[in-house]
Amino acid sequence: MRFVRVVLKQHPRLVLFVDNAPWHRGKKIRLFCRKRSKTLRLVYFPSYSPELNPVEQHWKVAKKAISNRVLHSTQATQYHVRNILQDKKAMPRMFQYLMD
Repeated sequence: MRFVRVVLKQHPRLVLFVDNAPWHRGKKIRLFCRKRSKTLRLVYFPSYSPELNPVEQHWKVAKKAISNRVLHSTQATQYHVRNILQDKKAMPRMFQYLMD
C-alpha cells in the first residue's frame, strides 16, 4: 500500500494488474481501494494463469538460476539471481527494457 500511495501521487488515476495472492485481496487492501475507488482500480489475473502475468515469466528465469544448486547463504542466492537478471540473453524479451 505504501508503494501505491507513492505512485498515486505521481499518477492520480491508476489501474494495477495483480495476481490472486491472499495479500492482494485482504481486508486492508479492500478498504484501501474502496477509499480510492475514483482513482485506483485493481484488476486481478485469473486464478492459475501465470502465463498472463509478466512477473511470473521473469521469475521463471530467475528460479532457474538457483535451482539444483546448494546455496549456503542468502548472499550466494542473491549473487546468482542478480547475475541472471542482468544477463540480457537470459531474460525474456518483454524485460529487455529493464536492462537499458
